[in-house]
Amino acid sequence: MISINVQNQNDEKEAKSVSGSSSPKYVKWFVVLILVAAAVIIPVYFLVLKKQSSTNESRFSLNIPDMKPPVMAVSPVGIVGPSYASKIAMNDLSHAMMKPAIVFNVSETIKGRLYSGGPTDFTYRLGKVDERVAELRFRMTTTTMNCINSTSALYSPVLPLGQKFDMYFNCKDSLDNGLAFLFFGTDKTSTYFYVGEFFPARPNDLSMTSNIIVLAKVDAAANYVEIWQIISDDTSSTASYFHIVANRTSRVLGVSVAGVGSNIGLEMACGVQMVSNTNFMYASGEFADTNLPTGYVCQAGGNRATTSCASSINLSDQAGQCSNMQFVTQGMNSTALVADNAFTKAKALINVNNDSVLKSVPSTL
Repeated sequence: MISINVQNQNDEKEAKSVSGSSSPKYVKWFVVLILVAAAVIIPVYFLVLKKQSSTNESRFSLNIPDMKPPVMAVSPVGIVGPSYASKIAMNDLSHAMMKPAIVFNVSETIKGRLYSGGPTDFTYRLGKVDERVAELRFRMTTTTMNCINSTSALYSPVLPLGQKFDMYFNCKDSLDNGLAFLFFGTDKTSTYFYVGEFFPARPNDLSMTSNIIVLAKVDAAANYVEIWQIISDDTSSTASYFHIVANRTSRVLGVSVAGVGSNIGLEMACGVQMVSNTNFMYASGEFADTNLPTGYVCQAGGNRATTSCASSINLSDQAGQCSNMQFVTQGMNSTALVADNAFTKAKALINVNNDSVLKSVPSTL
């Protein structure tokens, strides 16, 4: 019994000894465990946070507004229809549309050539550019494009008649398995966003027989859009230039188009300038058509030049009402473009891989 009691006492002392020393021992290991976990978790947390921040920054930088809607919003209602007349009171519009319209030939030509499909419909190509940018926005939801935060590269395309159109690109995206390219970026102040689309012709593809270039800039609020569209054909040595300016603040749209080449091919290619506001549309130039006699030579500014003043709402003749309207785009005609080697310049622009600035722009991959 005594031995048992002694053993019990020893057990109790040992138990007290173990109990008294185990608490600090386990606390120490617990603290070590916390520190180790913190050493792993905290860097991971900041890495995720940094990546998320970078992604958010990229998304903000890529928030390029669509460019076709503001252009259509300021286009003459009589041409595009009332659905785009966002700031015209519908009752006034209905009243104006009920008036007998004396449809002017020039107005109908502009409608048929610039807004009804075909190679001279600049709005179609602009819509395709918006689609490309929308695809990039979607990709940014799952992919971080490091090029977004790269230094903007200044690109100054050589345009006819000494025109300047400086652009800033941060990224280059390959299209159609590397056969075409889309460049995009912003300036240092993020005042404007810039997009350049380069689609070379494909000899074996009947749907892409021409080189197509779209150079565009838009402000963050999508109130101002400016576009140069260049189409060239190596086979016929023809080229057409389009210059478009849309200002939603002043409700003004300007369009210029002209072309060069022995075969006119593209309608209105001799040289036409148009400007419109909420009330009037004024146009001037030589409105060449595809049904031209053999050997026809453009004489833009000559005896065959035509001017027109029409209602923006119903295209009725408004002669004498456009005297104060000023063109906002570059005036061009075939004679001036030929003298300025416009076809050679158009052909040079499509060769992206020969341009040192474009080659330096990092890829989205």
